[in-house]
Amino acid sequence: MKRTISAWLWPSRLAVSYFLWIVAFAAVSMASAGAEAVSNNDNNVDPNVPVRVAFVTESPYCFQTPEGFSGSTVDVLEAIAKRAGWRLEYIQMDNESAAIRALGLKQADIAIGCNALTPERGLLVEYSGLFDMIPLGIIVQKETESGGTFFRVIEGIFNRNVAALILGGLVTALIAGALIQWIERGHNEAVFPPRYSQNVWWAGQTFVAHNCGGFIPLRHHGKLIAMVLMIGGTIFTAQLTAFLTTSFSASIDKYLPIDGPTDFGTRLVGAVTESYAEEWLENQQVRKRGFAKLEDAVSALQRGEIQAVVSDWPVLKFYVSQPGFQLLKLLDAKFGFCPHAIFFQKDSPLRKIGTEQLSALEEAGELEKIRQKWFGVAYAQ
Repeated sequence: MKRTISAWLWPSRLAVSYFLWIVAFAAVSMASAGAEAVSNNDNNVDPNVPVRVAFVTESPYCFQTPEGFSGSTVDVLEAIAKRAGWRLEYIQMDNESAAIRALGLKQADIAIGCNALTPERGLLVEYSGLFDMIPLGIIVQKETESGGTFFRVIEGIFNRNVAALILGGLVTALIAGALIQWIERGHNEAVFPPRYSQNVWWAGQTFVAHNCGGFIPLRHHGKLIAMVLMIGGTIFTAQLTAFLTTSFSASIDKYLPIDGPTDFGTRLVGAVTESYAEEWLENQQVRKRGFAKLEDAVSALQRGEIQAVVSDWPVLKFYVSQPGFQLLKLLDAKFGFCPHAIFFQKDSPLRKIGTEQLSALEEAGELEKIRQKWFGVAYAQ
């Protein structure tokens, strides 16, 4: 009986083992096929699935018109998409930080309009090869009248502090003149005659020149007044010199024209928050004020709340060419060249494709045509 059972179980065990080997082989084959599919997908994107583009309005890079989306970076991305077979779907974002955040949360595949590379952004996203080196620029308010700067400098020197100090010195001389006349009356009228104006002159001379000028009081109270005037006059002269020096320096710093980044001094300069321009100002230890959008910074400049705005030179050039900004001036100075690229999600297969197509566009001369179209000059280095 035992032999019969063993004879029956052996073929069954063999069948089960064979079945398990078939299942294992199938699993390995499926895994290999999946890995191959993933590898193939690194270079191919399903054309039926749109590539989501986080879009930040910043002319002339990215902006929307009645005909659709336009701008230099839009043209670059559209040229890449045409070569790669991508179907783009644009998603409007409020600002650069929101676009970067959308990539991190995988709500978008690509971000444009926030193209300047910074170390902080490099930790959050990946980026294509560089397609431009864009300089920073400065816009300021135009001088509205001839000679206005000179008169504002003079007005700034004689401020409230200087006026109050001079008024205090004048009142001191008037009071001291009356006191010395009253104290020395009847005792030293040859030196301090009854005429009030002469005594005020003596008090003013003693206060400013720090000596009695040969006219010495005879009475102790008169000598005490002379000492107070000389000591007070010394303090007055030192304080007035300090006020005038500080006021002159501050006035020059505030009202003289800004011709470049070395003229900022202690003036307040605006830039978009978390932008390359703000980082550059911070590294140069320039007094700065951050704004959520460039439009807000330009409005603050027009209201006189800040003295200059720093941003990408092409963007500022576009701004001053628009109606309503005739009183703003774009300076010739270009500085702080910043690399620009297209941003992708971390570990995105789109990045490799985008970089390869970007290189192909550069070699074909297409990028140069786009630069000439929008900027009139090539910034690539």
